[in-house]
Amino acid sequence: MIPEAKAFDAALDQAVAETFEAMAFLEVRREAGAAPAAGRQECRWAAVTIETPFRAELLLACCQDLLGEIAQCLHGERAAAEPDAIMSDIVAEMINVIAGRAAGLTAPSGMAVAVSLPRRGRGWPEGLRAEDTVIYALDDGRCFAVVRRLHPV
Repeated sequence: MIPEAKAFDAALDQAVAETFEAMAFLEVRREAGAAPAAGRQECRWAAVTIETPFRAELLLACCQDLLGEIAQCLHGERAAAEPDAIMSDIVAEMINVIAGRAAGLTAPSGMAVAVSLPRRGRGWPEGLRAEDTVIYALDDGRCFAVVRRLHPV
């Protein structure tokens, strides 16, 4: 059973806002328009598949300066010592939390949620469709993207 797209988008907005607030003390908002071209090459991304109770793919792409700020918040001095590994772990953990929360908010009551292990990469992911991409922004103008694709089971 696939959730209605509007219901899933509302759950996704809530999951993104809660995750960024809880993990990084950052307030975010959904932004209209396309992802900014600047800084795409300095991005990290991670993607997961929601496998139960419905099938959906979610991908989070963040610029490295934003991930660096989150890493500093979560790991303090260790973030400077191992920035590559920590940034990769952070984007993977954030998309995992976002996916679990969004799926949980839209799943029928009592139904289990299963999410795949994250896949990771650097740079701006190729082949993203504008209609699948949701841009979120912080008050200082930095943006990140969440891509969602719902699939019939």
